[in-house]
Amino acid sequence: MLKMLQHDWGMDENLAKIFYTYFGGDIYTTKQALDSLVEKKDNFNPFAVVDCPGLPSCVEDPEARAHLENMAKQGFSPVRNVKTDKGARMIAEENVGGVIKEGAITFGLPDIFTNTSCEWAVIPSSYHMRLKIADKLKNIFPSGRPGASRLGALLI
Repeated sequence: MLKMLQHDWGMDENLAKIFYTYFGGDIYTTKQALDSLVEKKDNFNPFAVVDCPGLPSCVEDPEARAHLENMAKQGFSPVRNVKTDKGARMIAEENVGGVIKEGAITFGLPDIFTNTSCEWAVIPSSYHMRLKIADKLKNIFPSGRPGASRLGALLI
């Protein structure tokens, strides 16, 4: 992806690394971001590239927010009962993430089902969505609260 951004799309090495970090190698999202950067120049906002109208509702819902906090910190959140977990269902219905079963192939995530009895987990719809979740939650994690430094590191 880095080679493509540099050689095919004409980005310098630093910009290519930044785009790869923010958009996780998703070609469609990266193209949208590049178009937005060209159009908006100094007013470019990487978090405005993909609009997710359901994210604010999920942040406000306590059950969904608990999953979002895990997703922002570790890339996934275990789901104890896929049939009754209202927070996981809301995240999926609002296109913020999806529920996967043990054995699913994932890219860029740690081994989700190690050290847990859970067979299901909710994951963000993309790496960029994970960053958007972390950005939206940053006001929920005051600087002195446990986990704030790990969450803040995602936003750098």
